[in-house]
Amino acid sequence: MREQVLDILAAAARKLRFARAVEAAALGATIAALCAAAWQLAWTLAWLHPLAAAACCAAPVPLALVPAMSHRVRRWFVLSRGQARAMGAFCVAASGAGVACVLTGATPHLPKLVLGLLLVPAGALAGAALAGARRVSLVQAGLFHDVRLGLAERLSTAAELAGSAGRDKPLAQCVYAQALATASDRQVARRSVWRRSRSTVAALGLSLALCAAMALLPTAGRVDVEKSFEQIRARAGDLSPATRKGLVETLRRLAALAEKDPALRDRLREAAAAAAKNEKLQERLIELEQSLATADDAEAARIARELLGATGSEGGDVTARPVGPGDANAPEPLDANALAGAGGVKPLPARVLVYDRTYRNLIDANASPGPEHVRVGPHAFLRLDDAWADARARAAAALADGRVPAEYRTLLRRFFEID
Repeated sequence: MREQVLDILAAAARKLRFARAVEAAALGATIAALCAAAWQLAWTLAWLHPLAAAACCAAPVPLALVPAMSHRVRRWFVLSRGQARAMGAFCVAASGAGVACVLTGATPHLPKLVLGLLLVPAGALAGAALAGARRVSLVQAGLFHDVRLGLAERLSTAAELAGSAGRDKPLAQCVYAQALATASDRQVARRSVWRRSRSTVAALGLSLALCAAMALLPTAGRVDVEKSFEQIRARAGDLSPATRKGLVETLRRLAALAEKDPALRDRLREAAAAAAKNEKLQERLIELEQSLATADDAEAARIARELLGATGSEGGDVTARPVGPGDANAPEPLDANALAGAGGVKPLPARVLVYDRTYRNLIDANASPGPEHVRVGPHAFLRLDDAWADARARAAAALADGRVPAEYRTLLRRFFEID
């Protein structure tokens, strides 16, 4: 009978050990998914706010330390002291690695989706290995079933006697018989040994869903360097003096910050000199973009973002300020015929500028017109309404007399709105 009791308890111990490993793997995967979600949020902010990103990576640490310090919290989460400490250690290690990646600029080399694929399996394996390394004794297996099934310590007592010096005494044989009868009556081999409920599976599913959602967040402040330089070059060909001066200052400041990369520093200085002289700026910008191809991704994005702002291109941070009438640095008025935005779309309606050869014969172009026709030299100043009505009448007469070529008639009718 002793051997039969030992076989039952050994099978129960193996089953219990496997179940604890699976539960620990689920718990480890849940914690790792939450850490991965914190990492992914940090990756989203790392381009613009490195310190905030580092704080996001460290956020899981205080939450993980609470169960290790509170017995009530451990009971609520069904955690042992060892599991709580292991969970805290994993969060500290993961958070430290995340902070190091953010501060060293390694975030561009690790896509956000990969973070979950790395951390979640690592957490599951760590939890399973930790639980699997802990041996479940026969006494522990018997005590678990005694408590779970209300067996009045028959199995645990039989396990203790089976390993004692009096294992072959008649009293021990009686205990073995009672244990075998109880185990057969309660079907111990078929009983569930899971300690955690479906809430653990739900927590794992929600943490994985959060991790997947964080992976889809757009990265704040990330700049497409190639498209950005296309906008910079398109805008650099028509810069006002004030904007050109700001571009030169920005290029010189970026060159001063690029001391660790002599090639990039030289390209920035050459671009600044070309912008100051307004000579070969397009060529220097192309060379600068080529030099950024071998630079750090975050550094290239930062330079492109600052140059976008300096040229006033889309995506740049340009702050408007009031301009006085005597402001020497006032930007030149925009020419709607020359200005083109992204994709060649003109943000302003194009204008038609009309010049009359007789304007050069006017003596004083700044004289104030009178209420009627005022003679100045050989020509007269007209009010705008009078000039428009006169021009419209002459256009209508020219159309009626057939003095307008056929290819210009539609244009003239539409311009003067002649039916």
